[in-house]
Amino acid sequence: MSASPGLKPRYGFVVLNYNNYTDTIACVESILRITDRDDYCIVIVDNSSPNDSFEKLKSKFEGHPKITLAFNDQNNGYSAGNNTGIRILRENGISQVIIATNDTEIISHNILDEFDKLDLSDVGIVGTDVLTPGGVHQNPPLYRLNFLYFLNLYLYEFMVGIRTQLYRKFPAIEHSRRSSVATKLEESSSNSGSGQQSVYMLHGCFLYLTKQYLDKVGLLDESFFMYGEEDIMAWNCELNGLKRLYLPNIKILHKDGRSTEDAHKSNKEKFIRTMTIKSKRNLIKNINKWKMSKLIIRDFLNDV
Repeated sequence: MSASPGLKPRYGFVVLNYNNYTDTIACVESILRITDRDDYCIVIVDNSSPNDSFEKLKSKFEGHPKITLAFNDQNNGYSAGNNTGIRILRENGISQVIIATNDTEIISHNILDEFDKLDLSDVGIVGTDVLTPGGVHQNPPLYRLNFLYFLNLYLYEFMVGIRTQLYRKFPAIEHSRRSSVATKLEESSSNSGSGQQSVYMLHGCFLYLTKQYLDKVGLLDESFFMYGEEDIMAWNCELNGLKRLYLPNIKILHKDGRSTEDAHKSNKEKFIRTMTIKSKRNLIKNINKWKMSKLIIRDFLNDV
């Protein structure tokens, strides 16, 4: 693992692949287009893809001076797969880690220059503006901890059952709901200005984990197989006094779940629902509801 001769990488990217090597290649190539920098490296981790993904990635990137290829013998989920890459980076002395889902591409190629400017003394995670191909802003999913988030966490399984039956009978309601959510996300991000902001939670598709995060919190929680990672990461930051910083001036493209779609096709919605329910149950086990309630009240009073 190297940058240029005599230059130790300062930043390390982890890109996790499962089946969809085409998007992984596009993601990695977008990272390699970062301009005027040679102090970063990339770890591509194949999470035990059942197809020929790893061979395709080796054929494309093996021997590249910036890229390390790793293969997990078993797929233990998103967090465990990323931890393989994070461990490789840490073992090589790299403590500024960026995890990127393989369906993302960097638009702002001055991204590392912008990261250099940040005061990260009390910051755990940094996120960017995340855009879908349709131009919808997905970040941040939660500016402040609030009571609605709390209710959704503890009543999700009950509510999703009601919504499933309702939307099955009246699909127009589901279409309207999705359009409304997308519009609200886009408006909140568009109105957020260009300056960095402290928020509660950031979208998990592209996250810069600082040295402070890795030292205080550690690796990703492997009890989360898929979905819910950003929730537990935000909570762990809160417990450790670490901010989550949102940078709306840096742009990332998110093609949103292409690997999931390729792997599960017609069962995608059912798979996502099942995984989300599991992650909510896991979050309830990991989050102290009384402490969260106090934090919600604190934030509410600060806003009054």
